[in-house]
Amino acid sequence: MARIDPRPFGDHAAVEDMALTRPQLVDELLALDAELLRLEAGGTEEEAVQAMLEHTVNTSTRTVGQGDRLWWWGQLYAVMDHRSERLVSASATAGTH
Repeated sequence: MARIDPRPFGDHAAVEDMALTRPQLVDELLALDAELLRLEAGGTEEEAVQAMLEHTVNTSTRTVGQGDRLWWWGQLYAVMDHRSERLVSASATAGTH
C-alpha cells in the first residue's frame, strides 16, 4: 500500500500568512494531481486519499490569497472531477461499476 505524505505536494513551502503566486499554485495543483495518480496506482485505500484531500483543502486556506481563492477552488474541483472520471472509467473497465 502506498504511503501518504501529509506535506504540501509541490516544491513551495507554505509560509504562514504569505500567499503563493498563481504560478506556484498551478505547480501545487499539478503536484496534487500527480500524487493522486501515484496513490491510485499504489492501491491506497480511499479513506487515506480523502484524508490527504482534506489536508490539501485545509492547507489552501493559509496559502491561497484572497484574490485567487475563487480561481483556486475552481481548479481544485477540476482536479477532483478529473480523479472521479478516472475512477469511474477504471471501475467500468473492471466491470465493477
